[in-house]
Amino acid sequence: MTERKSDLIKVLGLYLVTLAVIEMILSLLHQTPFFLRPRVGFSYLFSDLKVPGKYLVPLAELPSAAWLLALGAAFLRNCRPVKTYVVSEIFLASPTILFLGALAISGGGHILRRVDSILPFIVMVLFTIVPVSLAISALLQNSESTASAPI
Repeated sequence: MTERKSDLIKVLGLYLVTLAVIEMILSLLHQTPFFLRPRVGFSYLFSDLKVPGKYLVPLAELPSAAWLLALGAAFLRNCRPVKTYVVSEIFLASPTILFLGALAISGGGHILRRVDSILPFIVMVLFTIVPVSLAISALLQNSESTASAPI
């Protein structure tokens, strides 16, 4: 059972490192479409903040990607900050969840439509829901193995 959990942690680590690299590349490319950004909620929140000649959006997304990279590397080194990852991912995904909820409920006015929330939702599934599901299943396997261990 612990070997399977260890494999699950390694898969989670590799997945997080891959996502972090993709997120860094997407945030550094200024031609990336708005809805393809993994932290589209940060993009939405900080869309009006500008430094002369530059947007602050990469400044909001790069720390998120660096944090995921650090956690993924920790998982690959066999450290297990799984609860920390789940809590931080919920925190990092909350602006995107709020943005998608507002877009789905109100429709986005005359600029965006409700159907425009489909692509960011797919990106959120890949960047948030899948890795959090892996982390929660690793936590559940850990609780099962400690509950069945002899005292």
